[in-house]
Amino acid sequence: MKILIAGGNGYIGSHLYSHLMQQASVTSIDHGIDSTEKYFINLDLSDINEVNRFTDNCDHFDALIFLVGLAHAKGKNKDLSQFNKVNYQTLVNLLTALNNSNKDPEKIIFTSTISVYGEKYSRIIYNEDIEPNPLSPYAITKLKAETFLLKNYKSRSW
Repeated sequence: MKILIAGGNGYIGSHLYSHLMQQASVTSIDHGIDSTEKYFINLDLSDINEVNRFTDNCDHFDALIFLVGLAHAKGKNKDLSQFNKVNYQTLVNLLTALNNSNKDPEKIIFTSTISVYGEKYSRIIYNEDIEPNPLSPYAITKLKAETFLLKNYKSRSW
């Protein structure tokens, strides 16, 4: 099995990489990676030209684990364009380029957030039956990415 981890330099991604590399062929992409490791690739997913070069030359991946996200300091509305660039456009860029290269992954695992439902201190349980109510730029753009996946990759997204 060949797995692509987008956002593989973060806490979750680096641990997943270490665990999965024992069982599969894993490639990790992230922006700002400084590594000589063969399967760690420095890639700015917001730069469509870079993404196209990568997908033109990469293998086909059975699974994409998409961990990319701008979440720290969830931001104010003036930051919406930056959150959109990282939390939505990077996903669109990568999946569009993979599709254009006839390399759609069979499985897509996408990390989102309970924030898409509107965080409430009194709420203990969140499930997908709750009506989305994103309040921050972070939540708005994560929901936008979820919607893109459901519209275009519903049968292969988790």
